[in-house]
Amino acid sequence: MKKIYTKSLFATMMLLISSVGFAQTTFYIEPFSITAGETKEIPVLMENPDEVFSQLQFDITLPEGLEIPESYDEDMSDYIKEIKHGSRTSQKLYSIQTQPVGEALRVLCITQNSKGRFAGENGDVLLITVKAAEEIAVGDVDIKITNTILSRQDGSTYKPADCTATVSVGIAQTTFYIEPFSIAAGETKVIPVLMENPDEVFSQLQFDITLPEGLEIPESYDEDMSDYIKEIKHGSRTSQKLYSIQTQPVGEALRVLCITQNSKGRFAGENGDVLLITVKAAEEIAVGDVDIKITNTILSRQDGSTYKPAYCTATVSVTNGSTTGIDEVKGENGEMKAIYDLQGRKVDTLNKGLYIIDGKKVVIK
Repeated sequence: MKKIYTKSLFATMMLLISSVGFAQTTFYIEPFSITAGETKEIPVLMENPDEVFSQLQFDITLPEGLEIPESYDEDMSDYIKEIKHGSRTSQKLYSIQTQPVGEALRVLCITQNSKGRFAGENGDVLLITVKAAEEIAVGDVDIKITNTILSRQDGSTYKPADCTATVSVGIAQTTFYIEPFSIAAGETKVIPVLMENPDEVFSQLQFDITLPEGLEIPESYDEDMSDYIKEIKHGSRTSQKLYSIQTQPVGEALRVLCITQNSKGRFAGENGDVLLITVKAAEEIAVGDVDIKITNTILSRQDGSTYKPAYCTATVSVTNGSTTGIDEVKGENGEMKAIYDLQGRKVDTLNKGLYIIDGKKVVIK
């Protein structure tokens, strides 16, 4: 009687354990921080050590002030949400689809391959781009992941718990910009591209610069005299030994890359000019204010993560090149004195700005 009771109790316990089980699969976004105007790529993570899944869908709800931006697809035929394949989803096997569901966005990652499965047992299945509005309120907000359905190859499904990720919204500390400046018709100026990053360390960068009609970045021979390159030079924060500068046209903009092959490379200091861009005004440029735009800036850290600061617009005041009331500078004996700009170049015409005259700095207003 005792032996039968023991066997019966053991069988009952095993039945309970097999029916209840332990939830091993989790599907979630980790908490993260973002600043006003910043764009970040957020991984959607799944841990499934004891299960194999082949497809998924979930609803994501973002608070006011955060959005998933749109961009053209590969065929340049339609706008799509900026959601990319992660390290566990092959672009050849999986397609990503989205559709609005009330205030949420439903995301589907599906495959037509009967043998398709998510690679590995943990890591990012998707990468979602999140952009914070310029006027977003500082504080903590929540992104919610709900109605997640994970499908197995046999057609059965598993529904993990809903997830809430806290997002800490702060004030942007890193800025990347060009300051407003003036230029005269026919004039050439060297303009610093500035970065302030007191709380961050970055090692590489890229950005797109768009100049208005009448302004251009001139070309000159490279050091080997073998090719024409845009006149963009290293700034005080970028060593010529560590960094190479590359450019390529992107639509109406010029994409500028400042990259290094050194794993320990980093921009020196916390603020100042990272690059110096030569800007030339056409002789027939119209007088007035125009804008230079800096967009799509990506600052890379040494660990491979990135930060996308807010776009920048620099107002350029174009003048007609006339003088400011000083036609010539003469010494006590009536001799002409040489005038130089701050780059040490001799000038013949005075516009508004700072000059070196007779070894002294003189402001022309």
